[in-house]
Amino acid sequence: MAEYAYLISRSSKTLLALGKAVKKADGKVNYFSREDGKGGRNSENALLTKALWKFIAEHGYDGVEVVSDDDPDFETIAQYRQTGGDTMDDITLEQYLEGWPG
Repeated sequence: MAEYAYLISRSSKTLLALGKAVKKADGKVNYFSREDGKGGRNSENALLTKALWKFIAEHGYDGVEVVSDDDPDFETIAQYRQTGGDTMDDITLEQYLEGWPG
């Protein structure tokens, strides 16, 4: 069963980590937490919420998908540039949002 989810744009090879899927008693996703489910709901993070809206604005018309870490293509997806990531090829949320009026 998938633990983590990502919003991806296959056409631009870009992803935004949604984090751990925190589930309700019936097994359905209740919310996502980039803090490994330790109570920090993504919806409470203004910077991340703003980045989500920018990601949708930039990539939505080209098609975005929510995928989990058990997706058959995840090895390839994991190589995408991450918005909000911390590797050399990634872009921080602050850099991503710089100058964006949304």
